[in-house]
Amino acid sequence: MAGGLAVFVPTLLTLGVHWLLVLTLGLPFAVLWSVAMLYITLGFRRLSHHLPPWPSSG
Repeated sequence: MAGGLAVFVPTLLTLGVHWLLVLTLGLPFAVLWSVAMLYITLGFRRLSHHLPPWPSSG
């Protein structure tokens, strides 16, 4: 349940900003928003590759 909310809520927020940009500033700004979100999402993959592993709880 918590995992679903952790994905669903940010997705709805991002989609809401996208449509707000479409309706107010136009499609080019919404596309820039989408590209920025994709870049940030893929950037976390690069960052997490260099992080140390989580300590074990056992």
